[in-house]
Amino acid sequence: MTHDSTTGDAGRDGTEPGAAMTSRERRDLAQLVRRREKVAKSATRQRAAELTADVEAQLSAEYGQDDARWATVTAAARVAVAKADAEVERICVEIGVPPEFRPGLHLGWYGRGQNASASRRNELRRVATTRIEALEAAARAEIERRSVEVQTELLAGGLTSSDARAFLLAMPGAEQLMPTMPLGELEAAVPLHRPREPVEWPPSVP
Repeated sequence: MTHDSTTGDAGRDGTEPGAAMTSRERRDLAQLVRRREKVAKSATRQRAAELTADVEAQLSAEYGQDDARWATVTAAARVAVAKADAEVERICVEIGVPPEFRPGLHLGWYGRGQNASASRRNELRRVATTRIEALEAAARAEIERRSVEVQTELLAGGLTSSDARAFLLAMPGAEQLMPTMPLGELEAAVPLHRPREPVEWPPSVP
């Protein structure tokens, strides 16, 4: 007597993957879905904390002028500054300014750029907090929606056992629903306050 080799594909509960579920199986899976929902919603709080910490790390990051990512820019700036300083020195010699009093040009580097300003960091931090809260709320709502969708289908008897398992595996996680927030996006959302153009005084008369 031979045995059907397809029995090895049956689910752990003994049902065939494509078979209709019993009432008890549907209740058990519905309970599992609710537990998954609770865990996933808790994960959104953890993810929000991780995103907040990541934004803080980006805001406090400092970059040296010799950083390999802009070594070419730094080298070009040094050449330009040296050339301009030589021209200033030539002019001072021509007009008789003593070397010890002549102005000089030097290359400066802002290790944190615009984020060196505490007020600027606070602006970006407020935007980040608002966006993270919105992401968390949207993620929790999506998790609840998917959970209710599966539970409704289970109670209606419209899912096979394989369908139910596929729904469980497809439930999105916190990292998927709440992606990392690049600092560039925050900076684009909060434009820098540009200084006012200087006013000529006295005003020129046409």
